[in-house]
Amino acid sequence: LPFRDPGPDVRIWEREQGNISLLLEAGRTKDPYGHYVEVGLPFGPAVRLILCHINTEALRTGSPAIEVKDSLTAFVQRLQGFAPNGREVRKFKDQLIRLSASTMRLATSRGGHTLQTNTHIVRAFTLWAERFEGEQFLTPQQISLGTEYFESLQEHAVPLDERAVSAL
Repeated sequence: LPFRDPGPDVRIWEREQGNISLLLEAGRTKDPYGHYVEVGLPFGPAVRLILCHINTEALRTGSPAIEVKDSLTAFVQRLQGFAPNGREVRKFKDQLIRLSASTMRLATSRGGHTLQTNTHIVRAFTLWAERFEGEQFLTPQQISLGTEYFESLQEHAVPLDERAVSAL
């Protein structure tokens, strides 16, 4: 995932390492007022921490459905180095929306052929419109991880200790 914000006009981000490539495409989400709005690419340390959190929650509960409204706020408050204020929580929620709406394409090429997998880490999500300091924004309430992603977590992943993640 991009380390820094590639900017609002960048809708596709690509990286290659050897014969493996990743293409991340920004998505759109329908706001509660009936309009599709573009959301940017997920980026930075917040989205990496969010991935750790949702992976751990899915493993802990054994369910691909994750209530994020309260659990994400509590997670941000437990992290050292992040102020548990509204602005900081809003940043995490924005990155979760960006991740939820994005599409990933993973490909490997060798021997004259390419295998490509198109995936969404988040299969479905529920948004509510809220206001913060007079400005309207969307906040996620619940997400459902993609079936393949969730099954892969159950088979290969282990929950991470939040204290270790916070220290990193």
